[in-house]
Amino acid sequence: MSPGGIRLTDSDAPPNLLVFEEAPETAADFDISDPELLRMLEVSQRTHFWFGARNRQILNFLRSDGITPPARVLEVGCGSGTVLSALAGAGYEATGLELHRELAARAAAAVPSARIFSANVFSPPDELLQTAPFQAIGFFDVLEHLEFPERVLSACARLLVPGGRLVGTLPALNALWSDYDLHAGHRLRYDRRALRELFEKARLPGERAAYFFQVLLPGMLIRRAIIGSRGKSEEGARRAAQHSALDRPPAPVNALFSIACSAERAVRRLLPLDLVPGTSLWFSARVDDPGRFTGEPPPRSRTGDRP
Repeated sequence: MSPGGIRLTDSDAPPNLLVFEEAPETAADFDISDPELLRMLEVSQRTHFWFGARNRQILNFLRSDGITPPARVLEVGCGSGTVLSALAGAGYEATGLELHRELAARAAAAVPSARIFSANVFSPPDELLQTAPFQAIGFFDVLEHLEFPERVLSACARLLVPGGRLVGTLPALNALWSDYDLHAGHRLRYDRRALRELFEKARLPGERAAYFFQVLLPGMLIRRAIIGSRGKSEEGARRAAQHSALDRPPAPVNALFSIACSAERAVRRLLPLDLVPGTSLWFSARVDDPGRFTGEPPPRSRTGDRP
């Protein structure tokens, strides 16, 4: 890794990718060294109903929280750009942060209108600071991977405009914990109580917490029964759990679940569903004084591994 703020040269990098630091492919909290898993994930992101439905729900939540295009949004842990692409397509001024250089390069290629940084939020380079401040900073299925998510939240709060928001999605309900969570590097599935404790540790104001994907709860309970939750670590069990979670369902089933998620979004416009348990959890917290978040220790995370 390079010292914070010193750009690494890479003649093969897309022009919208700026590399300052990078995490090892085998980083403990997010291992991307398995090429088959990366292939499965990228295929799933293109074809599985869940990713498209999540993107549409994210856009709805952003608008309901007053974050409308062309607001500047930073996605932390943007991976290969699945959500970032939806943000840019909706008219947001999207910026990505991803320490894994391979994933960052894929995000840069997928979303050429967005600037992608491979950098540490605890020593942000001038180029990132010049892009800030942001109206919103998003963590979309990222915090559950981190050992110290509260430190990352506090560090990112500094990059917001006064009144800006920290937003994101999380896997919900420990009752749904399965071996896929274990193999995916999840440390926790969140509920409203765990989320409140996290924000208290981060010294952040009270958050809005809203469950979603209620229509998927029965299917997730069935999936948990199929995958199991015995902590199996052998290669065969790991592959089976990954395929069960990531492989696209048969086309009719995939389409049916997509329609069900659309129906849920329509119902949500008419009825309050935030407290009804679902398989995912949205959070949103307004930060009125970003300047008070200074001097936090470096994290060990996708946003700044320091092994």
